[in-house]
Formats: sequence, structure tokens, C-alpha cells
Amino acid sequence: MRHFTIIKKFPHYDTDKSGEPTSTTLYDEDDVMILTGDDYHDKIDEMIEGFFHALDYICGTGTYKVKTMSINEAE
Repeated sequence: MRHFTIIKKFPHYDTDKSGEPTSTTLYDEDDVMILTGDDYHDKIDEMIEGFFHALDYICGTGTYKVKTMSINEAE
């Protein structure tokens, strides 16, 4: 089973991480970056969703796990 991590980075002043992230990055289990960008310019959330739709199509559903982490740029 493959494991993926989505890391959403928030501005240093957004300590409760309630606003829009400044960037979102998708990594595989070997910490290899697959996709990165922001939602305003890159539509990163849609790109990540499309990646997992393609993975479902190619490998079948239930073949991976996804963990999402939210961090503050000051961390």
C-alpha cells in the first residue's frame, strides 16, 4: 500500500491555520515531491484531486493512504 502526505503551509501570522494556505505540497512515502503550488495560481487542490482520481483508475481504490498536515511557516 502506498502512503502519501499533503502538507499545507500557512503564513507565519496565521497561528490557528484558519485562512488560506500559502502553498500545498504532495509527497510520496519516500518524501519525493509529486505536486506543489498554491490554490489561487495553480489550482493545487484540483491537481491533487485529479492525481488521486488517476491513481484510483490505474491501481484501483483502496491502494493508498493519505495523511494531511497543516503547518505554520514559522514552525
